[in-house]
Amino acid sequence: MARDNADARVVGSWTLFQNRYASGEENRLGRHDELIQRAAELGRAIASHETAKEFREAQRAVRDSVDSQRLLNDYTRQAEHVRRLEADRRPIEVSDKRNLADAEEKMASDAAMKRMARAQADYLELMNNIYSAIQEALTPERPPPQ
Repeated sequence: MARDNADARVVGSWTLFQNRYASGEENRLGRHDELIQRAAELGRAIASHETAKEFREAQRAVRDSVDSQRLLNDYTRQAEHVRRLEADRRPIEVSDKRNLADAEEKMASDAAMKRMARAQADYLELMNNIYSAIQEALTPERPPPQ
């Protein structure tokens, strides 16, 4: 019963919000079209950055490489096999571990996969730096200790 009341309150609140917004009444947060526009500009800037371009090109190279796809499929199949054994609490044989290690080694030696791993690491670093900059800008300055 309490859950039904809570659900009804949520639906009622949402309906009230929709009615106010749909009627043209601006919510108390104000309009955010400018922020959305700036976010889109940031997205375009990220997409045109050399790091993002290299990551997309590296992904395309792996996708288009028959050898890389075969290696990736072999690794995925072996990793999934080991994961299922673990989930079922069944023993993982030495041969299973060896097969997984061999698949990892083959992927690590593939030029297209190495390029993609480097490009992905660079892209993730870029995105983490961007996220950190946004978080820093959102964090209010603290007064110096007295």
